[in-house]
Amino acid sequence: MQRVGLKEGMRVADIGCGTGNVSSMMASIVGLSGLVHGIDMSSEQLDIARSQATVLNLKNVEFTCGSAYDTKLPKEFFDLVYCRFLLMHLHQPVHALLEMRALLKPGGLLVCEEADFSTAFCQPSYKAHDRCYEMLIALAKERGSK
Repeated sequence: MQRVGLKEGMRVADIGCGTGNVSSMMASIVGLSGLVHGIDMSSEQLDIARSQATVLNLKNVEFTCGSAYDTKLPKEFFDLVYCRFLLMHLHQPVHALLEMRALLKPGGLLVCEEADFSTAFCQPSYKAHDRCYEMLIALAKERGSK
């Protein structure tokens, strides 16, 4: 986050925040003059995120149940919009990227982290790993064609 320029006072949206680990880390960096808003479609994971934020006494982080395609967050409001391991799970990742871009204020930064399974291997070879890899590649191809 330091390398992308996250600093005190920034407003951040964390799309697909899950249990809020990264959201909480970002909230500690942006401080009380900043804000982090996490969005996830799992209310169970958001309950964990809220609990973690309470334990850490973070007053500048909020969590909302919602869709990456339509976050209901204010447009052109955030300095940084972030997602991690989200796009690979979506059937329409481009639609989510368009929503994320719309949340950014002019000059804002969109940061997406995704896994790269193209070089995954297991030594010694293991049938379960090979089958999992085959399924991931098939899923990626299927979603890429939609």
